[in-house]
Amino acid sequence: MTEGGGSPRRRGLARFPVVDALPLLHRLTAAFREEAGRVPSAAAPAALGRWTAADLVAHLGGVHRWAAANTRGMTRAERHNVPAITVRPVKYYAESRQILLDTLAELDPDQPCYTFAQDRTVRFWHRRQVHE
Repeated sequence: MTEGGGSPRRRGLARFPVVDALPLLHRLTAAFREEAGRVPSAAAPAALGRWTAADLVAHLGGVHRWAAANTRGMTRAERHNVPAITVRPVKYYAESRQILLDTLAELDPDQPCYTFAQDRTVRFWHRRQVHE
């Protein structure tokens, strides 16, 4: 530990510029939405074991909704691995994408919220959803 708290390595991270991941998240989720439009509701299993391509689309839409909900407080929101959906997968994903992007745009990136990492700010979800 060093004076002022934290390790020298951790304190050194503050010197790096903060990267705005939101524009990349917009592009990646738009590309996925386009691909999701090609997935029929009763698609054959993908190379994902028992999941169908529609399951994957529902899963990612559910993760986006879960991430958006996590930005609203300091406790973990409930999430189902593959949510049951009643609309076409592409519609569910498009709605989920919009919920996430609207929420992230509305909130201050430095606002505290629930995360599962050391960074407990909304900005965490900007970066994390890029990885999804």
